[in-house]
Amino acid sequence: MLPEVVGLVLRCLHTHVDRVRFTAVCSKWRHAAQKANLPPPLPLLMIPDGTVYGLPRSKPFRISSCSGYTAVCGKWLVFSSEDGDFLRDPLSNITVKLPSTSRVRARHVNDNDLMDGMSLPKMLIIKFIFGSSSLIVASVAFGQSLRIAVCKPGATSWWSVYMGNMLKDMAVHQGTLYALGIHDKGLFAIDINVDLDTGDPWVSRIQHVINGTPTCPLSHVDNPCSLILMKDYLVESCGKLLMVRITVMEHRKIAVATEHPETKVEVFEAIFEQSKWNKMTSIGEDQVFFLRQSCCRSVCISQYNVLEDQIVFFENDGVASFKLAKRQSCCSVYDMRDGQISTSLPMISWMHGAGTATWLFPEA
Repeated sequence: MLPEVVGLVLRCLHTHVDRVRFTAVCSKWRHAAQKANLPPPLPLLMIPDGTVYGLPRSKPFRISSCSGYTAVCGKWLVFSSEDGDFLRDPLSNITVKLPSTSRVRARHVNDNDLMDGMSLPKMLIIKFIFGSSSLIVASVAFGQSLRIAVCKPGATSWWSVYMGNMLKDMAVHQGTLYALGIHDKGLFAIDINVDLDTGDPWVSRIQHVINGTPTCPLSHVDNPCSLILMKDYLVESCGKLLMVRITVMEHRKIAVATEHPETKVEVFEAIFEQSKWNKMTSIGEDQVFFLRQSCCRSVCISQYNVLEDQIVFFENDGVASFKLAKRQSCCSVYDMRDGQISTSLPMISWMHGAGTATWLFPEA
């Protein structure tokens, strides 16, 4: 098969799995595929039992090595074992060694006093970002306290800075790390430096760049709804830093057990020059957001005849509410054009107590 024909065929295959199957036919096809300039494949949806679905629709397959992960970023899953902590790409089985989550050097910003990690409780990685400079940045929990932790693969310990109980989400935008605070604390820019002598990364500064967040839709006393869940996500898209807010409400006067709560989705752009949030009515006709507490991504879908200007999210993401936790989980799709929510991508569901579903973002 001619190389140009291989490129045309691969462009018709939207999922990473179909592309892998194509290149496995023979070495000539695999070699031609390596030279093809392909757009990134659509993400994969992995549910708790290790079953993986390609989008928009493909035959599911299973990855047995996925059970037990604690966090996800792009194509990487975080695992913790008796032999130590590590990242794994479940599609290629490549692993990257991490420092133990019980080995942390912690300090406050602008404070030279260090606390040895052996005196701190083992931390739990909530979300992490694997940077292009091989820096790994994670939001981690020590009991009820949240911190930003940084390390390099293969290092002997994490460097951590105290953040208090204030961190909701984080994202990299134009090379800067931003974190979203809880209780309407707003947006923070976080500077990370590397010690030239030791090579250790550390958080050197935290700057408040936007005060507060948009008003909660239930701020009025006479509102007939009660709040069940409100989740904020940071997403970098087309050179902008956006916050997506998903609010789940229930009408107080309706006591029917089968009544579905009302879900509201809003998108705001961070306007740094004016230190404010600006509400948006579109994320772009060629963009789709895939949201998860541990990993958010904006995907360009102009080359695919699928969704556009839509937001895909998990209904029970990070749920502490009993009313939502006892329901089955599924993927919901919010259309920015008409404000409607559907559950058609794909039509699968799983019990919330069975574990956490997530997105995987394989590379081209």
